[in-house]
Amino acid sequence: MQNSTYVISHGALKDGSGYIVLTDFLYWIHYEYELKEWCIKNLSLGKKAFVGSVIEYTSEEELVMFILRWS
Repeated sequence: MQNSTYVISHGALKDGSGYIVLTDFLYWIHYEYELKEWCIKNLSLGKKAFVGSVIEYTSEEELVMFILRWS
């Protein structure tokens, strides 16, 4: 799935986990603090989920939460 600000590696891993690659760096720089806080509060990996321009999710539920919040 592709959005103007990120790309999702949907189904990349068979256990329901995957990666979100942030592609619009100007947009994400503006929201970096808020995005990090959101990851800590909403993703099971917490702070470890957000590394560089990649966010790792561990379930379909986490992916849906991300899409609903950041789309």
